[in-house]
Amino acid sequence: MDLGCDPAILLRDGRRLKNSSQNIPRASLELKENSEEWLKLRHVLAPIFNWISELVRHCLMLFHGIFTDVLS
Repeated sequence: MDLGCDPAILLRDGRRLKNSSQNIPRASLELKENSEEWLKLRHVLAPIFNWISELVRHCLMLFHGIFTDVLS
């Protein structure tokens, strides 16, 4: 087994691909190299991210109410 390869492409003996993305966090090299641009982008897109977050929160509360009514 080549230990210098990406863990996401490792094969277990006689089995399928090992899914390492669930337990091995990896930082993006591109993100590290462009961290200033990433921060600017996050700042510019903050209103959209906040809107999406509020929309998801509203939908979850709505579904929670529906499921509570159905299960009661």
